[in-house]
Amino acid sequence: MREKMREKQAGELTVYHCIIHQEALCGKALKMDHIMSTVTQVVNFIKAKGLNHRQFKSFLEELGADHSDMPYHTEVRWLSRGKVAKRFFELREEICLFMESKGKDTTELRDEKFQCELAFLCDIMNHLDALNLQLQGRAHVITDMYYAVRAFRTKLRLWESQMQQGNLAHFLCCQVMKEQTATAVMPFAQFAEKLILLGAEFTRRFADFEAQKCRFELLSNPFAFDVNNAPSNLQMELIELQCNDTLKSKYDSVGAAQFPPYLPDTLPELRAQAAQMLSMFGSTYLCEQLFSLMKMNKTPHRSRLTDEHLHSVLRISSAQSLTPEIDALAYFNSSLFNYLDTSLPYFEKMDSPSKLPTLSPYREVEAIQQACQLLCSACEDQTVSRPEFIELTQEHSMMVTTLAIRMAEQKKEMKQKLKLLRRKRVDLLAAIKAATVDNLDNLDIHSASP
Repeated sequence: MREKMREKQAGELTVYHCIIHQEALCGKALKMDHIMSTVTQVVNFIKAKGLNHRQFKSFLEELGADHSDMPYHTEVRWLSRGKVAKRFFELREEICLFMESKGKDTTELRDEKFQCELAFLCDIMNHLDALNLQLQGRAHVITDMYYAVRAFRTKLRLWESQMQQGNLAHFLCCQVMKEQTATAVMPFAQFAEKLILLGAEFTRRFADFEAQKCRFELLSNPFAFDVNNAPSNLQMELIELQCNDTLKSKYDSVGAAQFPPYLPDTLPELRAQAAQMLSMFGSTYLCEQLFSLMKMNKTPHRSRLTDEHLHSVLRISSAQSLTPEIDALAYFNSSLFNYLDTSLPYFEKMDSPSKLPTLSPYREVEAIQQACQLLCSACEDQTVSRPEFIELTQEHSMMVTTLAIRMAEQKKEMKQKLKLLRRKRVDLLAAIKAATVDNLDNLDIHSASP
């Protein structure tokens, strides 16, 4: 791939790992598996057996605890460790009492040093989970994700300095343990060292992004970027951009991510630079989300799910911005149902011309034509924008036109029959008037139609 890009002079290929995965791997640098293994063992003992689980839930209900259950710890889930550790810390006293009722040793669980380390793990995992959630989601530009990671690294340096001073302003669980235990028990130096290790791991894993720092800043804020630090092929265009007040106002209104399409053709190098940066995916979040959705939908329990159905589900779920047009759909459905309610009864009668009514069909045709006109105007005004709706409307309009022609022909034929009946009626009346009273009974008056 790199050789092909060099041959076509498309620039240098940038290779990097998923930002969210790297953030999750950085959390392992804390080396607090001994705390998490103890928590996992206790949780598995409570939830592995149905009897223990029911008794534990009843026990929490009797004590009036803030929570009614304990979640399982799943290693593959990014936020599982933090949630389980926090719930365990909040229910630590109830868990110790329940384990003692089951005859289990709770010496380690009641150890103050263990509880302090558990509190620190809860706090730092809470911060890591907040960063993870910030990195997740759609429409995230790689520059925004990089700035979130860089801000977290700055926070780590602040926390490390505060931890050395014994300041727990940003560690709520540690504050609770500090109030319940002696100050000497809280290992501030040990926690500060772990924060240093965590910061070093972030620096090591995100070193590739530091090399792209100049390009990130050029995309995120080109109007404040120092021209001297820009590449030589971008300096002239960058000066023209920074001196353009119209583009500056547009940048302020739409933001950095939506601004590149507004760059004029007279700035080809900046346009190419912005396109390269926006095409960089910061994470595999969308791919994993789509795979999870496919796995959730394509299960053995859904035997009637075909490939076409799965394709439709994935197409809707993978759309970046898809909002249903409720008003347009309601408008179309109401017009269509009114049209069908009016036209279908008459279409059924068209199969047998003898059942055709003499007067109501004309009113029905008018109602059908009005419904089709409403549908056509909705399609033309883009109120209903789906192509199949437009095709359906055109088809129904042709049917109505054919129906109107047939009605016109039938009306002409009925007029001719009516004229014939009137002539027969005149002849009959003349015959009756000319006949004598004596011969009236012998006259065949039933030969003419009424």
